[in-house]
Amino acid sequence: MRYRRRIRVEWIAPIWRLRSIRLVATTPSPPVRIVLPARAEYVAVVRGVLLVTAGRAGLTIDGGDDLALAVDEMCAALLAAGAHDDLTVSLAAADGKMDVAVTAPVAGDWPPSDWGDSTPALILEALVDDVSFDGTGASASISVSKAGIAA
Repeated sequence: MRYRRRIRVEWIAPIWRLRSIRLVATTPSPPVRIVLPARAEYVAVVRGVLLVTAGRAGLTIDGGDDLALAVDEMCAALLAAGAHDDLTVSLAAADGKMDVAVTAPVAGDWPPSDWGDSTPALILEALVDDVSFDGTGASASISVSKAGIAA
């Protein structure tokens, strides 16, 4: 005789209701620094860590999703610029906002002269509250911040 388990689900929330759930921080999140190879397949690791850090910091789900998309764009822009060594991603939550910075050594000048009108720059400006670009020597950096940490 075979034994079958029966699992009964009492209630499932519609997905549109889940957008309003906020994770509340139980402890302050320390800054996180991730160093990974400059390859596109490793960006998923950063997204996962970012979403967990944003959730622990009390960022809304929509805010965390916006930051995850922004990190994708930041990493893609630096990889397209010729990042050849490692990508360094720094995450910090403080003063009611989450700050993310991606830094990589690149070949050539950064940012390009037409960067402000490029598609990645416009996407970043739409997703986050503040965007800054920095290029010093052979290193390039994109920093963003997103407010909206739940009280």
